[in-house]
Amino acid sequence: MRKFIVAALVAAALMAFPPKIIAAHEYKYYKVYTLSQNDRSFDLFDEEVFGFMGNFTDEQIALVLFSNLIEPVKPRANALIPGSARLLGLKISNGTLTLNLSCGILLYGGTAREQGIIAEIAKTAAEINGVSRLTLRVEGFDVCLTEGSHVYELELNQVIPLPN
Repeated sequence: MRKFIVAALVAAALMAFPPKIIAAHEYKYYKVYTLSQNDRSFDLFDEEVFGFMGNFTDEQIALVLFSNLIEPVKPRANALIPGSARLLGLKISNGTLTLNLSCGILLYGGTAREQGIIAEIAKTAAEINGVSRLTLRVEGFDVCLTEGSHVYELELNQVIPLPN
């Protein structure tokens, strides 16, 4: 008798509050791309996939993606982006994604590593709808990165995906 009552209560609850079955097509998937630096070369892009359901703005999606790229919860071994880098803010306007990063982004050395950092950021930026250009700022200023790259309205389709 007790099993019958429990089953009846569960059935009544399911009829009153039917569970929402989420179809895979209701999600939009975006990727965060990372390179790993070994002794003298780079590994191919790895990717982390994030699924979003509902109405999110492109800036909200970018915030999640770049927070995970620049400040990952679990530090990545041999990461290109320095662990001291922080995402201070971002803005999407007229197809340009502008990232404002802390000065920790400048704490690295090597042209190849700089190209790899730019490639990681650019490839991740290309995941966001309507973003075709990238601008990097450090502490709110347009500056050159450590090895001299100035990333201002960089066309994403011009970025070489893997540095040599």
